[in-house]
Amino acid sequence: SSQILPLDNSDDVLTVVERTYKNSLKQALFLQNGSSKVAMSLTKQSHQKIWDAVVTAKHQLYQQVNSDLQSIPNHTPIRLFVDSKPAIQRPCSKTDAESMTLGSLLVAWAPHLFSTRDGTVTALNEKLTVSIQGLELPFTAPLMELWQKLSHPDHFLYIVVLSE
Repeated sequence: SSQILPLDNSDDVLTVVERTYKNSLKQALFLQNGSSKVAMSLTKQSHQKIWDAVVTAKHQLYQQVNSDLQSIPNHTPIRLFVDSKPAIQRPCSKTDAESMTLGSLLVAWAPHLFSTRDGTVTALNEKLTVSIQGLELPFTAPLMELWQKLSHPDHFLYIVVLSE
């Protein structure tokens, strides 16, 4: 199938996207906190408020609910996409995330594509591009700061590596 999200005739596209978003948020909250307690304790009203904020692009409304959810996490939820391969999804511990950079994460998670020489992270292929939110950032960027500033509304930090 050429569809990214499976849709049948009875499903409204927005309903499918909403379910996908909520599931992704629950996964990230589980990874952040090491349990489903935070995700399960969200009221239906809070779920609806955060979804409405995402759909209508109302940042203040989103922040009302999100500020409690995005406190300093025990683990940082990250998804790394390399070309068209399935995402590598792992939590990064608070200690690791506070000390890691984008480059050190790439070396740890994709050692076949990145290496460290004399303390400097380099791509093993000149054509590799790494982006977060469409931005190409330096490998020295602190991971926790990237997550705090550039994570998606579902709380995952999406890192995309393209080889061409």
